[in-house]
Amino acid sequence: RAWFEMTANGQIYVYSQSGINLRTEGSMNFHADQNISFNAGKNVLFASGTAFVAESQTVSFNGKKTF
Repeated sequence: RAWFEMTANGQIYVYSQSGINLRTEGSMNFHADQNISFNAGKNVLFASGTAFVAESQTVSFNGKKTF
C-alpha cells in the first residue's frame, strides 16, 4: 500500500508500507523555515563519499554511550 496526499491548507503526506526511495544525479536539498525531524525505530545512518559537515550555533548529543 502507498498513498500521496496534498491538502487544501498546503500540507503534503506520503506513506508507503514497504519503503520510500529518492535519488538524483544532482544535488538534493531540504529546507525548512522551522524544524527538520528524523525519527527511526532502529538506526539513523548517514554515509558520505568525502566529508560530513555539520554547521550550527550549538551541537548536542544525547545518549547512553560516548564516542
